[in-house]
Amino acid sequence: MMGTPDYMSPEQVENGVVTPASDVYSLGLVVYEMLTGARPFKSDSAFESAVKRLRHAPKNPRALVPDIDPRCELAILKCLQIDPAQRGGALEAISAWSDKKPRFGSLFARFAALRAPRTRVWMAFAVAFAVVALLYTVLRFYNRRPSVSAGSTVLLTNIENLTGDRQLDGITVALRSQLNQSEFFKLVDPSRVRDGLERMVLPPDHALDPATARELAKREGAPLVVYGSLSQLAQEYQLSLKLEHIPSGSLLPGGQWRNSWAAGTKRKLFEAVHLGSEWVRKQAGEARQEIVAEDRPPEETTTDSWEALKSFSLAEERKAQDRPAEAIELLREATDRDPQFALAWMRAGDLELSLNRSQQGYADWRRALAVMDSRRLTTREQLRIQGLYAFEAGDYGTAGNAFRRYSAHYPNDYLPWFYLAGPLMMRGKTDEAINALEEARKRQPDAYYTVSHLGMLQILNGSTKAVPPLAAWLRAHGQEASALSIEGSAAFVDRDFSRAENRFSLVPGSPRPEWRSRGYRLQACIFAERGRIAEARKALADGIDFDTSQGDASGRADKLLALGYLDLRAHDLNTLGTHVKQALEFSLNAAQVMQAGTLLARANSLPEASATLKRLDATLEGPLREIAKHRIAGEIFLTRKQTAQAIAEFEKADAIEPPSLPATTLRALGKPRETAKKLWPSIGRSSLLRNPSGINPIRNFLAFTPML
Repeated sequence: MMGTPDYMSPEQVENGVVTPASDVYSLGLVVYEMLTGARPFKSDSAFESAVKRLRHAPKNPRALVPDIDPRCELAILKCLQIDPAQRGGALEAISAWSDKKPRFGSLFARFAALRAPRTRVWMAFAVAFAVVALLYTVLRFYNRRPSVSAGSTVLLTNIENLTGDRQLDGITVALRSQLNQSEFFKLVDPSRVRDGLERMVLPPDHALDPATARELAKREGAPLVVYGSLSQLAQEYQLSLKLEHIPSGSLLPGGQWRNSWAAGTKRKLFEAVHLGSEWVRKQAGEARQEIVAEDRPPEETTTDSWEALKSFSLAEERKAQDRPAEAIELLREATDRDPQFALAWMRAGDLELSLNRSQQGYADWRRALAVMDSRRLTTREQLRIQGLYAFEAGDYGTAGNAFRRYSAHYPNDYLPWFYLAGPLMMRGKTDEAINALEEARKRQPDAYYTVSHLGMLQILNGSTKAVPPLAAWLRAHGQEASALSIEGSAAFVDRDFSRAENRFSLVPGSPRPEWRSRGYRLQACIFAERGRIAEARKALADGIDFDTSQGDASGRADKLLALGYLDLRAHDLNTLGTHVKQALEFSLNAAQVMQAGTLLARANSLPEASATLKRLDATLEGPLREIAKHRIAGEIFLTRKQTAQAIAEFEKADAIEPPSLPATTLRALGKPRETAKKLWPSIGRSSLLRNPSGINPIRNFLAFTPML
């Protein structure tokens, strides 16, 4: 804290923060003493004086000098408001008193005209130059905003609910939805807040007090932090927000700005949230026309039910605590209270899919899309869900278009570029997919999953030499399992199976459940490739046990199907049937149903294979489902030795499905499509082409390792 204690503002005394509003307060102290000859908070010690400034308003100047100009008194008292936000208009009042602007002549004339005691007149002239200098400085910088560059990150802390009404705990969700409309800046995602707190060795639900928030903002490169509170006096609510600028590399704020909005009812509180969001966006430097273009009220971007918002807010807390099942139940409460709550439907779908409960997840997404006309999401969320839904359905053209629109609306957001890599890769445009991930990395350099996916795409593109620096980056950023995965995959494709086994063997030791599950599958892949089938089976069995303990139904289904492929290689058709039937007990996506149907057809279990065609009706409607139908039908015809019908079905699938692998990978698989078609009559005798797990490393890589 710097400055003369007797002339410090309350906020300087309290936390050492200096803003233009602090200068306004100091100006008021100086002018008060000039005109009355007394300090407004006279005390025997500087400490006592400071305490008075924190708690009390000063005595009216006219009580000491009755004939002071009333306009002057008003200006002084405006300067000396305890709350910085209430000092707005003080400078205008001073300007009005001194001929609209601080000219030397007008100030001296005002001071000389005062009928203050003669002993005080000399004081006015003695400090006049200081007042002019201070006033000039304040007028110059008072209107300064904490403007940041386009694409900057903003950290929103939880709005403290001081009303005692727990229904209003959803106030942060409402404000977040409003700020998420901005195309100018992006909010720190709650998941990154959780990860950041973990890196700070703090619990994921640790409160973002100013010290913690500043540290987190520094780590995230966020130049702005938003704090706030909601209070109630009698029947009136007040939303108060504070913006804090955090200079690069600093833990000390460079300035603070405050504002507040009153609301007479809960319903009108939505308008206060709306106004608060507009203020933050304007202060950050977003142009007025940009704000107007994306400025739907919170009732549209979330819900008009505070009860539903409360449930949604609690769900977000459970999600941050890695308790997705509880979060889903709370989201069900939110949608029960407001069936038009599109954001809650979307979030429920996200969480269901994260638990590999695809059927329910897709149903929730469909519901979110269905209610968009009546309760729209923000453009950001709307394009995200449209793109992801299309991608999961296998409609890669529609998905790519949605993500491109997303990037056009939010050019500084990394997520649309990250998402765009998926449909590009599936359409065989691997180079473009790599470029998309590089664009995502430019916008969010520390997003480790972007780097991990970049490594996978480089492997698919045959550029295994690009992997070591990516793995080194991941390891340096605490992502050991991800680094091991891409190192092992690169070694696998290069046929360095000893190194691949070494890398994959370490992945199940990861503390993260998703990597442990994936690690067992990777181990099985390398064991099977090296002919160690018993070890491959054990790795898959261990993985199934682990997935069971985690409630990961989809992970269990994947590993059961992988066991089915091993059964097929061993011609153990009875065990194959058992494993596939166990997998079919779970809710499967179209790709998993296709694998199940293929295995059953190749095991000559044709009634069961035909039944999987009906199972596809419960999966997500789209090209991927149609591809699966044609491929299963083709396998059934092939087993019946109806080769012409089989080829027709496979060609129908090929007509829908764009090439998902680059030419280099197709060559590595053994035969290009045109050559393979000529071989269909002899496919029944070809164990290489009929066995999806195969003996080719890239085929195994795709069979055992999920991509995007």
